[in-house]
Amino acid sequence: MKKNILFLHSGGNQIRGTEFTLITVLKSLDKSVFYPIVVCDSEVFLLKLKSINIECYLRKFPEFMFEGSYASFPLFQYVRAFRWLLNLCKRSKIDLLYANGGRPCQLAVPLKKIIKIPLICQFHHPAPKRYYYIWLVKLADRVFFPSQFTANHSKYKANLDGKVIYLGIDNIDVYAIKNKRECRYRNALGIDSADVVFSQVGFVGEYKGVGLVINAFEEVKKTNPNIKLVFIGDGPEKEKYLTIVKERGLTDSILFLGYVDSVAEYFLQVVDVNILASNEEGLGLVLLQASACRLPNIGTNGTGIKETIIHSRTGFLFKENNKDELSRYIQRLASSNKLRLEMGLCGEEMVDKKFSEKSYVSNIKNEIYELVGSR
Repeated sequence: MKKNILFLHSGGNQIRGTEFTLITVLKSLDKSVFYPIVVCDSEVFLLKLKSINIECYLRKFPEFMFEGSYASFPLFQYVRAFRWLLNLCKRSKIDLLYANGGRPCQLAVPLKKIIKIPLICQFHHPAPKRYYYIWLVKLADRVFFPSQFTANHSKYKANLDGKVIYLGIDNIDVYAIKNKRECRYRNALGIDSADVVFSQVGFVGEYKGVGLVINAFEEVKKTNPNIKLVFIGDGPEKEKYLTIVKERGLTDSILFLGYVDSVAEYFLQVVDVNILASNEEGLGLVLLQASACRLPNIGTNGTGIKETIIHSRTGFLFKENNKDELSRYIQRLASSNKLRLEMGLCGEEMVDKKFSEKSYVSNIKNEIYELVGSR
C-alpha cells in the first residue's frame, strides 16, 4: 500500500536552493511506494511542480512572529489555513508530514499532533534563537541540517538536535561536463574567448558581499585587463550596484544578468571561476554546482561555505569582508589556467564523493522509510 507524504514549502518567487533540494527529493521517490503532495506559497514553484507531474496546491502560510517592535498574530488566517490542511490530510490519508523550512513547521506541528503522524523538518539556514521556538521546530520527529555549521548553530542556540544530510548535486546529467564549450554563449554576452570570467550567483544584495566582490575585482582589473565579472541573480539592490559600476567605468567588465532558469548553462559555457562572498550561508549550494562543473571556487571562510571548499585544493577561502585577501585569490586564479584546471578537477572529485545527488536522496529516503515503514 502506498504511503502518502504531504510536503509543505514556503519560499520566494524563484527556484533557489531550498526549492531545488525539494525537487530533487520529489523526483527521486519511488511512485509505486510513495505518493507525494505539495502545498506551497509560490506560483513559480507551483508551475515547476506541475511540470514534473506532482499534485500540488497554492496556499499561504500565515506566521506568528515576534521580532523587536514587530509582531504578527494572524489568528484568523492561521486557523483557516490549518483547517484546510487538516481536511487535506484526512482526505488524502497522509502518512507523513515534511516541512521544507522552519516556517511551514509552525502549521505542521499541530497537524501531526491531531492526526498522530510523524513530521520531518528540513532546516536550511541558521536562525535567531526565538525562531526555533516560534516555528515549533523542536517538536518535529526528525530535523535535517544541510551542514555541520547549521547543526552546531541550532544546538548552541536552541539545544536542537538533528542530523546533517549534505545536499546533493546532479553531477550526472545537469552539472556535468559532456562537450566542449560553444563560443556562441560568450559571444551573446560580448565576452571574448580569451577572457577569464568570474561569477557570483544568488541574491544581489549587501549581505551576499556584492560590493566587496566589485571592489576586489576592480583592484585586480588594473593589472589584468582580460578579466570579466558576471552577477547571476536578482534583488532590490541591483540598481544601486549598476550605478556604482557605471560611475567607475566598469560596465564593459561587470555584467548583471538577472535571474536565469539554468545556472548550469553558464557554469558549463561561460564562467571560469565562481565566487561566494556571503557572510552567512547554510551550506552554499551554488559552490557545489560550480565544483561539479570543474570550476574553482573562492568563498568566505565561515558558516556553511567552509564545508564546500577545500582550501588550496578546490578553491580558496578568504577572511570575511577582507578585500585584499579576496583580490589576491582572484589574481592567482586569473593568472593561471593550470591552477584553475587542477582545482576544478579536485572539486569535481569532491562533489562525486561527498555531495552527489545519489548520496543525498539515499539518505533522505532512508529517513522516510524509517518513519513510515512501520505504519
